[in-house]
Amino acid sequence: MTAGLTYVVTGGCGFLGSHIVDMLVERGKNISEIRVVDTKLRSYKSPERKGVKVKRIRGDVTDMAQMTEVCAGADVVIHTASLIDIIGLVSYTTLWDVNVKGTETLLQCCLNEDVPCFVYTSTLGRPWARTVGATQWKMGTRARRTTARAHCCRTTGPRRLPRPWCCSGTGGEQTAGKLCTHVP
Repeated sequence: MTAGLTYVVTGGCGFLGSHIVDMLVERGKNISEIRVVDTKLRSYKSPERKGVKVKRIRGDVTDMAQMTEVCAGADVVIHTASLIDIIGLVSYTTLWDVNVKGTETLLQCCLNEDVPCFVYTSTLGRPWARTVGATQWKMGTRARRTTARAHCCRTTGPRRLPRPWCCSGTGGEQTAGKLCTHVP
């Protein structure tokens, strides 16, 4: 019997990531391990079912050494870790570090560790312009370049990059807190 695949889900305790982990456990075939990586492990429950080992890891996508260790031996990395700030609580530097540099770090780790499949989900580019007079950084160009590099890396990377966007629904309350209400 051959060993199953090893998945890494960054942002795996967040809204999108936790749903992906649940789906992998519930419907996934030929999976031996799912590594759920997040800065805050929250109350996410590790659903150890169907013989799938779910390993929770407190991690930071900007940490090259840690992400190299996390990606070692992985077959698929699903990158959902990101920061979204619509009201100005997070500095642009922090947003840039996580969303752009963190993605670059993770891509480099995947290349170094010969991970054959990378699935990238991006944050919103500019959902609303801030009205407090903050200097707008042009994050889009470099972020698109990072995505293009990943997309064009045909020697060890994927041919296509699925990029889901604008996800909301049950479970979103933990992400948005009291800023929004879910209506079933």
